[in-house]
Amino acid sequence: MRGKGSARLGLGLLALAIVFSTTVAHAATVTFSGISATDGNDAAGFDVSATAAVGNTLNLGVLPFSITSAGGLPVTMSDALLLTVTAPAGWKIASLTYAESGTYDASGGFVAATTQMLVNGAGPAPGGTTHFGSFGGWGPLGQMVDLSAGTVTNATVSISNQLFAANVATVSKSSATLVAALVAVPVPPAFWMMGGALVALAAVRRRVAQ
Repeated sequence: MRGKGSARLGLGLLALAIVFSTTVAHAATVTFSGISATDGNDAAGFDVSATAAVGNTLNLGVLPFSITSAGGLPVTMSDALLLTVTAPAGWKIASLTYAESGTYDASGGFVAATTQMLVNGAGPAPGGTTHFGSFGGWGPLGQMVDLSAGTVTNATVSISNQLFAANVATVSKSSATLVAALVAVPVPPAFWMMGGALVALAAVRRRVAQ
């Protein structure tokens, strides 16, 4: 009876580990929560009400993220978005990638767009794009934070942006996205060893009983 019980327990542990490991083949989705913009009422910049998640991609609302300089003093505009990214059970966050793009008309002036993403208070230096005497589209401008070396399951994200226009110029942000990549948390080796040991023990007891 003990041999049969040990065998069942060992096989059960192995089956549980196999089921757990095969979740890698299935889609896992993060949770985006606590989304807020520093402008408060979304009058300009990031628009929280128009922000929506599709799988592991968060499409950020930008309404209206645009400035125009008419030849007087340079004009600037800034906004920041705060949110939390949470991985589902059995998974960890491997990376977070932010990308944005827009349009500009610097035929009579100068424009610039900068961005910086911080994850749990750390991240790369601000990145940007500048244009002078031309017009068209800019981007994608983005940043990626690699978290694969750790075991991050919950990340606080801050995305700060700034637009700048001088002389006679216009610059706008038309799209922005945040993409989360996940990896499954490996099954602990001790879990496999325990199941295998119990099966082996049951086999030895069966032979002795015979």
